[in-house]
Amino acid sequence: MGKIDLINVGHFRNVGLLMNNAT
Repeated sequence: MGKIDLINVGHFRNVGLLMNNAT
């Protein structure tokens, strides 16, 4: 569970960075 949570957090963080760069 913990590992999956960390992966999800990292994924959303990467998506957020991509979104910020795209704008």
